[in-house]
Amino acid sequence: MMPKGGGVLGLAASALLFGTGHTLSTTLNPPQTSALRHHFQAALAARATAFAKWDAERTDAYRVFHGAVEGVPGLVVDRYGPTLLFQTFRDSLGGDGETESEAHALAEFVLDLAEMTSESAGTKEPLIPILSHRGNVQGGGGHQARQSTYQSLQALLNEGWLRRHGGDLGPERNSESLLSLQAADWGQPGYCATVVAHERGCSFDATPRPGQDPGFYLDFRVAREWLTESGACAGKDVLNAFSYTGTAAVCALKGGARAAVNLDFSSTALSLARANAERNGLGLRQGTALRDATSGEQAKVARAMRPPPRECPRALGLVRADALPALRQIAGLPAGGRAQQSRGGVGGRGGGNRA
Repeated sequence: MMPKGGGVLGLAASALLFGTGHTLSTTLNPPQTSALRHHFQAALAARATAFAKWDAERTDAYRVFHGAVEGVPGLVVDRYGPTLLFQTFRDSLGGDGETESEAHALAEFVLDLAEMTSESAGTKEPLIPILSHRGNVQGGGGHQARQSTYQSLQALLNEGWLRRHGGDLGPERNSESLLSLQAADWGQPGYCATVVAHERGCSFDATPRPGQDPGFYLDFRVAREWLTESGACAGKDVLNAFSYTGTAAVCALKGGARAAVNLDFSSTALSLARANAERNGLGLRQGTALRDATSGEQAKVARAMRPPPRECPRALGLVRADALPALRQIAGLPAGGRAQQSRGGVGGRGGGNRA
C-alpha cells in the first residue's frame, strides 16, 4: 500500500526506511530517519573487519547493507568503486517529492548515509550515492519508468555532493549522463564504462543502470574467488555458459585456465565481456572475436566453442548462442526450441550464474 501522497518522499516511509507496506506518513520525521540510521550504523560496524580485508585485497565492490536481513526489507546498498548504489525493490514511489523542502531533506539524509559508509570503509574519496528503483512503478511501465523514478532526487544528490565535497563528479558522472543511460546504449558501439570496480585486483565495468540489473553481480564473489585462487582452472579449457558480462571467464583465466569461452544469447553482454577481458589484460582468440551460433546447428555450435590451438594460451572466445540448447547439442541431446523448453519449466535465457 502506498503512503498517502506518494512521490519520492514515499521512499522515506516505505521502501527505504521500513519496507513494511504499512501506511506511514510521507514526512521524513526524526523517528523514521533515526530507525534507518540505527540499522545502517549496525551494518557498517558489523563489516569493520571485512572493510579492512577487502581493502587489503584491492576490492572496492561489495554489499554494504542487505535490508532483508538487516532490518529494512526492500533496500540494498552496494559499493561499486567510487559509487554507492541504493536499490529499492518494493512498491513504486511515484514522481517528485511533495514539497521541495522534503525532497532536499531526503537527499541530505542519503548523503549522510554515504558519508557514514565512506568513513567506515576508509575510502580515499567520498562515495557518490546513486539511486535505482527496481520494484513496481505506479501506473505500470518497464525499466524506462523505473529509471526515471529518482531522476529529480538524483540531481539533488549530485548538487549536495558537490556542495559538501567540492571537486567534480567528472564529465561522465553527472545526473544527466547516469540517468539518461538507456539499455540500448549499454555495450553498444561508442559505449564507454563510466564506473569501474575492482575485486581482488581484477577490474570490471560497474556503470550504474538505474532501474535495471547491474552489470557486475556481487553475489557471485565467492565463486569468482574460487576460480581465481583454487587452482582448479589451471591448464583447463573453461566454458562459461550464461556468461552475461564474462566475469567468471576473466577469473578462470587469471586462475591459470588455458582458454575460456563465454557463451550467451546477448551480443550486448558479450561485447561487455570482451571489454572486461581487455580491461584485465586478457587477449581474444585470433580471428574468433565473436562466433554467432544461433542457427542451432550442432556442428556449428561445437565448432564455435572448440578450444583454441595450444600456441594461443590464455585466450578468450565469445560465442553468441542460446546456452541451454547449445549445451544439449554438444551432449548429443535434442536441442528443442526456446519455447518448447520453457514449457517444461527449464530453458530460454535462464538465470545461469549471470557472471
